Amino acid sequence: MSPVALSHRQSPQDVCFIFPRLNAKLWAWLQVLVDQSAYYDALLRGQLSESTVHTGTGSTVPEPGSPSHLFEDSDDETDEQLKVSIGQRACSTSSTSQPHKEVVITDTAFTTYEATLVWMSSRFIRFAPFRSRKAENDGAAVSEPGSPATVKMVEADPETPLPASPKSVYRLAHVLELEDLQEIALKSIYTQLTIRNAATELFSDVAYVYPAVRDTILDFVVAHWTEIRYSNAYKKIKERADAGDLPTGATHIALLLSERMEAPQVFAGESCAFD
Repeated sequence: MSPVALSHRQSPQDVCFIFPRLNAKLWAWLQVLVDQSAYYDALLRGQLSESTVHTGTGSTVPEPGSPSHLFEDSDDETDEQLKVSIGQRACSTSSTSQPHKEVVITDTAFTTYEATLVWMSSRFIRFAPFRSRKAENDGAAVSEPGSPATVKMVEADPETPLPASPKSVYRLAHVLELEDLQEIALKSIYTQLTIRNAATELFSDVAYVYPAVRDTILDFVVAHWTEIRYSNAYKKIKERADAGDLPTGATHIALLLSERMEAPQVFAGESCAFD
């Protein structure tokens, strides 16, 4: 049985992640979770209030409030586009007859969680391309809905792992203290940067909140500044700055970029860890 198919069935697993917005569930082994994540160790051993134990059928979970998504998250768009497919392959009405723990997830996309849980059990993960890369031929990089190709792929093979945003995976791996997965996600972020989308990615809220993401993108921007400064995306960033439309933290990022550009000799000859 594939890791994806296994994550959609209880037996013989004992931790259930519930996604009320999609009426879906994911399953995992407690031991796998606590062995790799200090966060899960605290959560599932009862030290955090989110963890509840259910020991039979008919258990219920309180309806959560509105989801608190704090960042632009392409995996939320994937969830929305694949809502029917996800519900069919991870239906919450599946049997839950064995003792288990349940955790309600409202702040993270199903797609992100599935990719992370599959990685924890198999060390396999598939990343989705940046939304900003899809707009490169049209000039400045912008966000757009999830890929129709992903929908077709899942419809053709319901057990295929969902491609997840590396930025979303990094955020979850950061919370769960999965250092290896953080590094893998950062590498994917770096390899998806281009002359045309780097400015867009640098001046994003995710880059401001997570220094490792910011520094990864800064490495690329500094190395390719001669071209990036004339890109359409950077032109759009300056226009947004004039209109006061950049996210919180953009000024700090601009200052860091300025410092890096004023002292290029410090970085001359250095190569990024992801090159």
